[in-house]
Amino acid sequence: MEDKFEEVVLNRFGMDDEDDEEYVVDIKEELNNLLVRSLATSDEFLPVEELEEEESAGPWGLWGFYSYSFASEVFSIVSSTLFLPITLEQLARDNGYTLPDHQTACSDSLNSTNQASSANTTGTVCEVKFLGGWMDTASFPLYVYSISVGLQALVVISLGDAADNPIMRKSLLMFFAALGSLAGFLFFFIDSSSATWSLSAILAIVANVALGASGVCLNSFIPSLARTTPKVLAAKRDLTQGRPSTTDQQDDHHYKTLISNATAEISSNGIALGCGSGIIALCLSLIVIISHHGNTDSLRWTVGFSGICWAVFSIPAIFFLPLGTTSSGSSSAPILNPFNPIKSLARYFAMLRQYKQLKNTIRFLMAWFLLSDAFSTLTSTTILFAKTTLEMPPSHLILIGVIVPTTGILGALMAPRIQKRLVYCNGLNGSLNMFKLLIAASCLIPGYVSVALIFGVPVLTTEIEMFIMAAVFGQCSLFYLSFLMYWIHLTCSLTVHFSICVYVGLFYGAFQSYARSVYAELIPPGQEAKWYALYSITDKSSSFFGPLVVGLIADSTHNIRFGHVFILGILLLSIPILAHVDVPSGKLKAEEFSKLQL
Repeated sequence: MEDKFEEVVLNRFGMDDEDDEEYVVDIKEELNNLLVRSLATSDEFLPVEELEEEESAGPWGLWGFYSYSFASEVFSIVSSTLFLPITLEQLARDNGYTLPDHQTACSDSLNSTNQASSANTTGTVCEVKFLGGWMDTASFPLYVYSISVGLQALVVISLGDAADNPIMRKSLLMFFAALGSLAGFLFFFIDSSSATWSLSAILAIVANVALGASGVCLNSFIPSLARTTPKVLAAKRDLTQGRPSTTDQQDDHHYKTLISNATAEISSNGIALGCGSGIIALCLSLIVIISHHGNTDSLRWTVGFSGICWAVFSIPAIFFLPLGTTSSGSSSAPILNPFNPIKSLARYFAMLRQYKQLKNTIRFLMAWFLLSDAFSTLTSTTILFAKTTLEMPPSHLILIGVIVPTTGILGALMAPRIQKRLVYCNGLNGSLNMFKLLIAASCLIPGYVSVALIFGVPVLTTEIEMFIMAAVFGQCSLFYLSFLMYWIHLTCSLTVHFSICVYVGLFYGAFQSYARSVYAELIPPGQEAKWYALYSITDKSSSFFGPLVVGLIADSTHNIRFGHVFILGILLLSIPILAHVDVPSGKLKAEEFSKLQL
């Protein structure tokens, strides 16, 4: 090939072999440099027509993204996080019997969650017969959730190339939104007094699978939407209209910084808006729960109501989310088979085998595997513990559900401001360091419970502890937290339990926002859908493990408090892994990897 190249050049310019060999080498080097520069800037220097298309689609695309965030988070917060576990447990309790003889109906098993049976005492273990075996009613929703996230991981994996297609991505998003909202709506027709109550498990699995799969499609819109924000478009316009100069690298760095900031802002705004929609829906649900005295029907209606909200508020996203175009500029593409698990699984294993090229990205995914499992398990475990062990009424559980997203909004909005004031959290690794602080602070509650269990100290025995834990989970105030822990040690009153619920809420919003924004820095440009799918697969595949283990712990010990020891261990394992992640190096390697794939 090289001999042919030299022959063509020599013939073209009429040069002698011996005299002009050095000139041929210079031409080859120049052509190679031009090729490298064109590949490096292909994503940045776009035609004017494409810039105009992004300018027109940008604002409406963001509204579509926020609209679906609003819609899906209603179901996520109201049902998936709070009322689905409670409803499943209550349906199982309505059909359950107490240990050891399985002859006496469980307390609260009549069509009300506020009235206790006189034949049962507080703390009696309730079990239900399901699929031929007996299980603790508190374990039943954990097993259902574990199965749902396992299937969810399989579905996300099997999406294959369809998840990377910018056109099919929107169609898949709408399909899963329709499927999930329908499954939620069908809870209106579940009757705990008939044998069909077990269908609630299938509906819950379908709804959770659809929610997770649609979330993958939604997240893959973030990088492209970030490039349509006004500041990013202005910077891109300056690059396309500018001439080569010594400031090219500075302009390029400024452009990429703006994209990074826009990505984090869109992610945080989506989470904050979603939390707001969840709070509104929870307040409306509280009216239904109180008016019907928290009976089983009111729980089912709340899940059905959230399914309707999911469907209705997804409608604007159908019109506003950008349809997308292929690399050739076409707005149509061949229909791909969205279910190809073998091919897709092989591709994702191939991505993981690229560890040497993308060490920081893979390390973050390893830590995320543990963290997502710990946080999702902590949420479901806390809610079920409050209902079964503390026997909190649904109205108080709703209050917990309101506290978590409310303080989650505060956490998501306050964490960036706190980060600016902390020297440790400034610099190129600032977001990652802030993420580490949030994880360390999140270890306090499971650590507190674990130490207390070891030394035989009664903990999580009052409602106030639960409310404090729910709120602090999303925010970040170490001074307040240290004072809070000392106060919890001195009192076992109702006020303490509410305080622990506050704790759970304050860190959750900031944790979700920083996890997504740090990961966005580490993925190869132009391959966002593929790597966001792997991010979600890592999340869902790990979330299968945690609830299963806690469910087994609850079945064997009949004390769900011991699940916090398992959660603490997972959180602590993630910290040394994150200590070996370097964001600037990871971002550079991701860009180099993306260029090699072109």
